[in-house]
Amino acid sequence: MTTTLERVDGAAQHLVAARHAGVPGPLLPDTLRPEDIDTALAIQHRVADLLGEAVGGWKCALPPPGRVIVAPIFASTIREADAPYRVVGGTPTVRIEPEIAFVLDRDLPARERPYDEADVRGAIREVRLVLEVLGCRYAEPARATKFELLADAQFNQGLCVGPVVPDGLRVPLDAFAITFEGGLTRTIDGR
Repeated sequence: MTTTLERVDGAAQHLVAARHAGVPGPLLPDTLRPEDIDTALAIQHRVADLLGEAVGGWKCALPPPGRVIVAPIFASTIREADAPYRVVGGTPTVRIEPEIAFVLDRDLPARERPYDEADVRGAIREVRLVLEVLGCRYAEPARATKFELLADAQFNQGLCVGPVVPDGLRVPLDAFAITFEGGLTRTIDGR
């Protein structure tokens, strides 16, 4: 029987090996697969330790019931929009998602009393448009459990940081037009 510590360490080593290889690999072996949120989050933490990576930001979202959507974004994977970016190999396309980033002016450390909206808004320095570069360490992510995906940072490979959103804390951010330019131009209206 595998202890939780062995599961966390083994799974983290598996994911680190896939990151170093630069190509997606197999799913976690059954004996290393996380079976709950806490174990998946512990694997995320151990991956960061093994990589020696500083956390530059967090991917997070309001999840559906029974899910947690949170993952570290390593500082070394955050680039300005015009900087070159290394992506996971072995895939015919690079997947990106337009996102909104809230850049904090100060930390919001864990505490007993939850932060209210004014606390959170007061900590935000600026709002930016970013492109999340997606990459998975599993060759067959559709077969991965939600806890395996959480352990692997929810498909996050990094961020390309774009412009500041003017009045970003005062305008509705749920639907606005975005245009991508390059070899392919595609306009996305809304979500």
